[in-house]
Amino acid sequence: LVAVLGYLSCFASINIYLQGFARLIWSMAREGKLPVSLARLTARGAPLRALSLVLAICLVCITLIIWLRLPLDELIRYANGNFVLVYLLCMAAGWRLLGGVGKGLAGVSVLLCALVLVALASQVLYAVVLSLGYGCFSLWRRRRRRSASDEGVCAIK
Repeated sequence: LVAVLGYLSCFASINIYLQGFARLIWSMAREGKLPVSLARLTARGAPLRALSLVLAICLVCITLIIWLRLPLDELIRYANGNFVLVYLLCMAAGWRLLGGVGKGLAGVSVLLCALVLVALASQVLYAVVLSLGYGCFSLWRRRRRRSASDEGVCAIK
């Protein structure tokens, strides 16, 4: 009974994560940050295309994990690296936005998260590289849109 309940609670968590990620993709597509085809909903309001993309990515990842025989403990360290990077960025935002004692606590948290980040070393490097790559892509895309809109304004004049 305990094993079944444990399995069901893990399955429910994974389901929530996948649905949440699909909603995030749908929302980003609705804002024009991802292809607009991912912004469509079914008649019941489910982002089926975004969910299908998430499930396809999961299937590819699981296939690669099995094919490359990646060890579970190393994959867990990679996941920890993701969380530490997110916490570091959140604490940095807190340090930037807060004042007084909150700013001091956020600063200490930034330092602690940075130490853990360094301790994880290569397990967090890919997340940092991906984050920087996405940031560069976003800047490039924003500049491209601005130059396109500037050219449109010039053409109208």
